[in-house]
Amino acid sequence: MLRKVIRKFAGIIASPDEVILLVDQNNKPIGSTTRRDVRKNHLLHRSSFIFIQNPISEKFYVQKRVMHKETFPGYYDPAPGGMILASDPSDEFGAKRELEEEMGISGVNLEFLFNMLYKSEDPLWCAVFFAKWDGELRLQKEEVEFVEMMSLEEIIRRARLESFTPDSMEILNKLIDMGKFKLKNNQQYN
Repeated sequence: MLRKVIRKFAGIIASPDEVILLVDQNNKPIGSTTRRDVRKNHLLHRSSFIFIQNPISEKFYVQKRVMHKETFPGYYDPAPGGMILASDPSDEFGAKRELEEEMGISGVNLEFLFNMLYKSEDPLWCAVFFAKWDGELRLQKEEVEFVEMMSLEEIIRRARLESFTPDSMEILNKLIDMGKFKLKNNQQYN
């Protein structure tokens, strides 16, 4: 079984001038501004988070982010995704766009799970999705160094010792609490 997937392609780098959807504390659209302004002023926006599981191995596709990412450089991320653009007609559209850009995955059915407010210095509303995929990946080399296949238990274990994106890990813990994902042998994640 392959542990690391390292196929790459030249993708599109996120522009600081991309126009991002802004939302209020209730997740209602209130306007838009550039990615640069969102980051500089810590503005509340939406981002997609897609947990992708291989239906055969039941392992998750976990990205290793490149070292020059503006947030969490070099971290592992169990939920690929990204900012919802003002021009995206829906969160699902934005999630599919991000999945195709970062991982080369297209034509996949996304299951919407929930929206969640992630509170931090850079707050965001998380649109959380789940998908199954067993096809080839084409990684966006500007954003993704490589992908590792990890079991849920391995993600939890390694997150104790290595850097994993805190927003995705908070969402993952919620999914475990909800019973969407189940740890084997009653393993604890905290």
